[in-house]
Parts: sequence; structure tokens; C-alpha cells
Amino acid sequence: MKPPPTADVAQQPALLEALLQACDRHRRTALHHAAFAGNVGAVFRLCKVLQVQRLSVDRADHCGWTPLHLACAAGHGDVAEALLIASASAGKHDTLGWTPLHYAAKARP
Repeated sequence: MKPPPTADVAQQPALLEALLQACDRHRRTALHHAAFAGNVGAVFRLCKVLQVQRLSVDRADHCGWTPLHLACAAGHGDVAEALLIASASAGKHDTLGWTPLHYAAKARP
């Protein structure tokens, strides 16, 4: 059985934006999930596409956590570095008033 033809997502900006902005019930995007999982390759690629589409890498979830908050809380320094290179803001505060730096310090053994 031959799979159906797929559209070239890069040629359909509206579809691409919808996929990048899709979120779960906690308002977390694919970038949030990749950052929390420590998948630096996926984070790098997603950030690159977000930048090309002129979309923010700092989208916050229902608690005000950005992908950088999640990477720092999970102790993924390499992911945090990739996000910072992609212009993520280290100064964003969550609903508790904490920045990613607070979570990075707390996650440190």
C-alpha cells in the first residue's frame, strides 16, 4: 500500500505555523516537550524553524513556563544553551515569579 502524498509543509506557511503553535492541555508546544525531554537536536531544529517563521521561542505554558524554564528545571544545560542561542529570554518570570535561572540553581545536585 502506497502512503498518500504529503504536502511540503515548508511551502505552506499557515500549516507550518499551526503545527508549531499546536499545544496540549497545559498549553505546551512541541518545543516545550523537546526541551523537557532533553532532545537538543529537536530543540535546535524547532528553534530554527520558529525563527524563520518569526515565531517566539518564549511561548509560556499555563504556569508561565517557557521551554527554557523546563530545560533548566530538568537539568538539561545543553538544551538551555541551544535555547539561549536562539534568543530565549532568561528573564521571563513564571506565575510564581521564578526565572529559568532559579530552576537551574534548584536542579543542580
